[in-house]
Amino acid sequence: MATVTGDAPAPAPKGGDHAHPASALARALAALGAALAGGDDAQRAVMVAMLPAWVSRGARLDRRDAAIRAALASGQPASVAAKSLAAELARASTLPVAQAGDARRKAVSEILELNRGRPLAWRQIMNIATERRTPRCNNHR
Repeated sequence: MATVTGDAPAPAPKGGDHAHPASALARALAALGAALAGGDDAQRAVMVAMLPAWVSRGARLDRRDAAIRAALASGQPASVAAKSLAAELARASTLPVAQAGDARRKAVSEILELNRGRPLAWRQIMNIATERRTPRCNNHR
C-alpha cells in the first residue's frame, strides 16, 4: 500500500504455502478426503457433504482422469486409442447405462459417470492421457 509520501508498495510474498493459503487448504482437505475415502458408502457421503464443492469436484475429475488413462492402456497408438474412446463415450452417452458387459464397457460407463454424463473430445482425452491439461484452480500438485 502506497503512503502519502510516495513510498512504493510492499512486495507480495513469494513461494511456499504462505503465498497461496488456498492451495494449502486444498491439499489438507484432499488428504482428509483421501483418508476417509476407504470407508463405507455412508462415510463417503458424509465426507462429500462436508467438503467444499471445488474439492469434491477436483477429486472426481482426478478419478475420471485415472480411469481415462487406464482405458487408454491398450497398446494402440495414443491418438487412435483416444479417438476410439471418444467415439465410445459419445455413443454411450446417448444410450441407457449398461450394468452388465465387458471391462471396456464398464470403464466407459465409469468415465461417463465421473464426467456427469458428458462425452469428451478425443483431443481432450489425449491431453488428459499425456497430462498436458491445464491444471484446475487450487488443485496444484
